[in-house]
Amino acid sequence: MTRWLLILGAVWGWSMGSGGWTPWGSGTALAQGKKAEEVITKLTARVEPAQAKAGQPVRLLITVQLEDGWFTYPTVQPDKGAKSMTNKIKIVPPEGAQLLGELIEPSNPKSKSEELLGIEKILYYPGSPTWSQMLSTEALKPGKYPVKVILERILVCDKNQCLAPYKTEVEATLTIVEGK
Repeated sequence: MTRWLLILGAVWGWSMGSGGWTPWGSGTALAQGKKAEEVITKLTARVEPAQAKAGQPVRLLITVQLEDGWFTYPTVQPDKGAKSMTNKIKIVPPEGAQLLGELIEPSNPKSKSEELLGIEKILYYPGSPTWSQMLSTEALKPGKYPVKVILERILVCDKNQCLAPYKTEVEATLTIVEGK
């Protein structure tokens, strides 16, 4: 249960200090440990296919590679009690491209329950989970276009602790070639 209280604290900006629940700051458990960017060994965004013709849909792939023993969460949890245990990812396509459908979660999540918190099912991803998003390229002319990925909140935990949420950005290049 302590780990889940740390998760909730990480999400809400509070942690367990010597005097009880305290905001992040000097002397808190989260402030003294590792940072999320230290256990995220690689963070990438890429477009497939690498080159596309205008009008051809493409897939944006976002991968978070973690050190062994660490895991992260989906952007949506099936159990409302676990809704704070989610990542938040925002995709900004180039002008003339559009998002097609919803962000697709990584396949094969692991799950567990946390009975003391009344949560029946919490999904999580160890290793190197990859999210995907389809993009339309109808209105694009040949050239290279940036696709901005804003990871507004990435939660990273191990079996004992959760780290403070991490925010960062990555960019993929969408290349449109001649032809239809």
